[in-house]
Amino acid sequence: MRCVETHGPGAVGGAAHGKNAVQFVLRLCVDRRRRAGGRRRRPHRRSQIAVGRYDERGQPAPLDRKSLSPEQLRQLQAEEVRLARYVGEMGMDQALFEAAAQIRHERIRYLSLDEIARFGIDAREFHESRWMVDEGPPGPLAVVKFMVEAKGSREAKQYRTSRIRLTCSRPGEIRVEYGRELASTDRPVSIAVTSRGDAFVLAPPRSKPMPGYNDVQIEDRLARVPVAYFEEAAAGDMIEITQAPDSSMPDKPAPPTRLSTHGLADAIGMLVQRCRKP
Repeated sequence: MRCVETHGPGAVGGAAHGKNAVQFVLRLCVDRRRRAGGRRRRPHRRSQIAVGRYDERGQPAPLDRKSLSPEQLRQLQAEEVRLARYVGEMGMDQALFEAAAQIRHERIRYLSLDEIARFGIDAREFHESRWMVDEGPPGPLAVVKFMVEAKGSREAKQYRTSRIRLTCSRPGEIRVEYGRELASTDRPVSIAVTSRGDAFVLAPPRSKPMPGYNDVQIEDRLARVPVAYFEEAAAGDMIEITQAPDSSMPDKPAPPTRLSTHGLADAIGMLVQRCRKP
């Protein structure tokens, strides 16, 4: 787990108060750990952001206000005001500070993608990774790509993550796994993946969505695609993912998601070499 901290210039109580000196720190932690044991049902290697309160040594900071002297309490309140102002100066919403202040010292709370955007930590409506090689373990060598996009209405945006994973299949073919967190606008209809005039279809899944973080439903789809499709796609600039129109709203097709092919040529080349090995 990697963390960054924001805090004011001083510590509550000061050096003269010895062990009672506490610095109120807002710590944002990014957790890239995998769930231990079993097959992961999440669509991607999740980056989680968490908030909590810590002392100046990086340890959970239990603040018992009743045990503080009037002077220590005054300094604590002044420190909280400075930290709240600093969060605003960083371009983040005050709700982030309020969320951190409400968490007990021995606990940590992970933020949803919607909260990360709402708090101003990362409000981009779309961002994507390059195509990358994941050599494992666990599992065989794979090519992976992640993307996060804002879906839904302007008034109620839902930030959802998707993952594409390519692995070896039958000779001359690539196994495509497409996992996505579902938004209210997503439907169990076919999805077309198009590049340079060629396309393949991800059929609706047979199984029900699985619950993920923060009770967001996760859907997995599979397809087998000729190797030549991705070799040809790598020579272009873009791959489009388009959800078929909902039968109840045929005149309102979903906008396509356009993906960069950055990194795909090298990654698919490594995968093809691995697939050719006996």
